[in-house]
Amino acid sequence: TSRRNELKRTSSRTSRRNELERTSSRTSRRYAAYGAPADVSLRATDVRGAGDSVFEYTFVALTPAMREVPRRVRVRAIVVGDDVVMLVAGSTANRWKLAAASVDEAVGSFSAREAPEFSSEMVGYRKRVGK
Repeated sequence: TSRRNELKRTSSRTSRRNELERTSSRTSRRYAAYGAPADVSLRATDVRGAGDSVFEYTFVALTPAMREVPRRVRVRAIVVGDDVVMLVAGSTANRWKLAAASVDEAVGSFSAREAPEFSSEMVGYRKRVGK
């Protein structure tokens, strides 16, 4: 039975990681405004904890003038309840060396958690606003 539970946990972690990768690489987001990104490649994955991963992608995006621009982004995806909250930070491939430190800082400082069901701050706010 312990082996079966271990397999379930491993399977659950693997499927959650696959779901995070799939969610973070969707092409219907900002970079698809002028056409789907091309040559999308997952370069690296850093699992920082249960439900907290950083993915690094390279791809080619189209500009409004329909020029192809190679880009590199890092996506931090954190599972919060039934949702995935993501921060996407990146740069053009040519400027990556200059932007990498800022991107790392932004990705490293990002966090997400569930909103509290009840807090004294909200009670005070509601009293002030009259709700």
